[in-house]
Amino acid sequence: MKHSQPSLVLTAAVNRLLSERDLPASLTIEQCACALSISMTSFRRKLAQEETSYKLIQSKFLNELCVKALLTKQTKIEDLAIRLGYSERATFERAFRQKFGVTPSQFRYLSLANSVHSNAVKLTEIAENMPPMPRSCQQLLLEKHRDHLNLQRVIEIVSNDVIFSGRILGQASLKCSPVCMAFTVLHCHLRLLCPPH
Repeated sequence: MKHSQPSLVLTAAVNRLLSERDLPASLTIEQCACALSISMTSFRRKLAQEETSYKLIQSKFLNELCVKALLTKQTKIEDLAIRLGYSERATFERAFRQKFGVTPSQFRYLSLANSVHSNAVKLTEIAENMPPMPRSCQQLLLEKHRDHLNLQRVIEIVSNDVIFSGRILGQASLKCSPVCMAFTVLHCHLRLLCPPH
């Protein structure tokens, strides 16, 4: 029996409100519920029925806005930082670098370096389909909340998420020697290509 997807009417309404704002990061959950003429309790309950929350919708919207803006040269990075809710460019750059591993300027340069149109389409598609928090992170937080988190469980969860594993490798590369990192990357590639039976 197939489970039907929940109707995302309220999610769409929240996205519409965010898109109408000059500073979408400043739209609070209270303002959003009020603009939609819904009590806070009903607003949260209906979003939960759509398997989301205001914070998740806003985070995804801001991620998409950020990536789309960086795919062109039209938006200044300083202006984008303000629109995303950062007080200054430097704070935005630090947060962006932690999330993507490159600065916004580097991201823009890399995205515009080859074919502008094909890269823009690819990166926009990635941003639109990118969940605000990967399932592996949600699982780790749930396990921590339940006090079931141990090294073996972390390895089980992380090993099923290639992107998260890549981020861990990226962070490890900052702490390891080049030889150590080369061995670690080789080991991980072998595990991905030849998983244990």
